[in-house]
This record gives sequence, C-alpha cells and structure tokens, in this order.
Amino acid sequence: MPSPARRLMASISSTLSLKHGLSLRPTHQQSASLIRTSSAPGIGFRSFRRSFVAASSSAFSNENREFVIVGGGNAAGYAARTFVEHGMADGKLCMVTKEPHAPYERPALTKAYLFPLDKKPARLPGFHTCVGSGGERQTPDWYKEKGIEMIYQDPVASIDIEKQTVTTNSGKLLKYGALIVATGCTASRFPEKIGGNLPGVHYIRDLGDADSLISSLEKAKKVVVVGGGYIGMEVAAAAVGWKLDTTIVFPENHLLQRLFTPSLAQRYEQFYQENGVKFLKGASIKNLEAGSDGRVSGVKLEDGSTLEADTVVIGIGGKPAVSSFESVGLNSSVGGIEVDGLFRTKVPGIFAIGELKKDLVAVLWRQW
Repeated sequence: MPSPARRLMASISSTLSLKHGLSLRPTHQQSASLIRTSSAPGIGFRSFRRSFVAASSSAFSNENREFVIVGGGNAAGYAARTFVEHGMADGKLCMVTKEPHAPYERPALTKAYLFPLDKKPARLPGFHTCVGSGGERQTPDWYKEKGIEMIYQDPVASIDIEKQTVTTNSGKLLKYGALIVATGCTASRFPEKIGGNLPGVHYIRDLGDADSLISSLEKAKKVVVVGGGYIGMEVAAAAVGWKLDTTIVFPENHLLQRLFTPSLAQRYEQFYQENGVKFLKGASIKNLEAGSDGRVSGVKLEDGSTLEADTVVIGIGGKPAVSSFESVGLNSSVGGIEVDGLFRTKVPGIFAIGELKKDLVAVLWRQW
C-alpha cells in the first residue's frame, strides 16, 4: 500500500499544468521517469517524512511561489526538506508561519526544554526539524541557503480560491500554484468563564508557551497538571525535576487510557508516585479559582473539593488549526480538513498534511 507521502506527491505530480500550476483533475497515470520513490514501508507521519515522494518538473523552473506551505511545524519542515531533495524548492517554495522560528520538533517542548537550568535543558537550534529523524538540522540559514522564502510571524488571514492567492495578517499577497496546508493543531483550552485564561494557567503548543511555563515553574510551589495523556505525564516529570509539589488530575480510570492497559498504567503510576507525584483519577473539574492577586490559586472539582495550586498546566488534547480556512469550506464537520486518498481537499490546488488532516489523525491514533 502506498505511503501517505507517496500518495501526496504522486497526486501533485499527476496534476501539474504548464500554464496554471495545479488542478484537481489527475490523469491517474504517470510516467515512471517523473517519480522518485522510496521503498520505506509504513503509514502515518513517520512514513510521511521517510518516504515523501517528489516529481521533478521544469514547468516552474523560472517561477517563484509555485508551492506555498502554510504552517511552520514538523510536517511543514519535513515537506520543505523533501522539496529540496528533489530540486523543487530554490526560488519556487515559500513557507508562511505565525511563529518567529524555523520549524522545530515540538515534542521537545514538554520534555527536555522544561528541564531546570542545572539539568542542561534543550534549546534551539538543538531541536530544529529534522533532528528527530536523524536528518540535517534545518536552521533559518538552511532555508536561506536552499532558496526557500520564509515569512515569519505573519499567518495566513484569508484565501482567494479563484485567484489562487493567500493574504497574510500584514497584508502580504502570495500567489500559489499549489497550496499545502500544514498548520497543525492548537491546544484545547478551558473556557474563560471557568478560569481558563487566569495568570498561571498554561497550555503548551509553541516555544512561547513553554517559556511562559518555565517562568511560572521558577516561582511555583504547587503544580496541578490536568490531563492523563502524554502532555500530562511529561509536564509532571518536568515539575518533579523542579522539586515541586505535583498532582495529576484526569477523568479516566488510569493514565493513557487509549494506549495503556490497566496493569501497564499501574506500573507507570507507581514509578511517578515513588518520585512524589500524586494522582487524582476519575475526577472532573468544575472551575479554576483565582486568588486575591488575580492569579490561579486552586482547582475546584465537581465533588466540591479544591486542590491548591499556583501553577496549572492543561493538557487535554488539541484541535485542528483550520480557522483561516473555514470561510472557503475546508473545515469539515469532523473538525479537520477533509482529504481524499491523495491528500487533496475539495478545493482545486489545495492539499493538506499533518495533524490538521482528519484521516491522518485517525491513523496515528490506531498506531498508538
């Protein structure tokens, strides 16, 4: 079965048009000479970055921004590398991101990045894409050297499907031949009315979020982590490194209920408890309470009890970051961007990859 990467780039190459760039009317037949494939097996994001398939073409050799990647996360970074590997980037590829940094490996943000200073925490450029797969570290200079136009801190605000253009927040207008949406997910948040935006309440998605949490950890005494998944476990482990009173609260019966069996979860819970972490399982949160200074001071549960906390970290999952595309009908009823087997959206010339794509999220959950 072809990998997602192979299907995506086969789709792009099959729809190349000398005049207009891309359409969504593939011939479903391609010359083998145009396709370079990888024999790497697998399905999901790992195979995406291992076996991304590119088709060489002279159609865009003198044109800029024929390919525009919207997003600056892992999927965007690995896609850029693949375009470079196949000679399709120099002077033709543009990446638009809301972040001030080149793509980096986000998993580090809830792991080594949160270490206390005496534990030698991870810092950029140490975890730029693609070090997670043993590849070359793609620093900002790497993108310059490869002829990739990088637009930082200027996310896409609107799309004109007919003209095949995107407009950024600053008003920059970009024309594209093919648009690859790789905006990833945003952290799910508690509503403001129950204290979700109080000072001292943290969500982790980008470097700014992690830096804000570190500032709180430096002064914290009692930390409550909401969520029994990967984020919750990793942040709790970091809090232990800071020697803080740490409690994990979640509604499930055990840690990582979608992945762990009860017996395996018990072993992890025991290890955490031996290091001072407390667990409150099967608990639902009513609201977050504020102290006299306006900062979070506690987590009130549905049973009426309250956990004292001066720092609260919410790790309850994420949702696809597709708000910029809702007006053009890209956001499906399931919350992500609906694509077919070749990563094509229902809008001609627009593809979607990564966490925001509805079926890839499902594939990843099956793998876990």
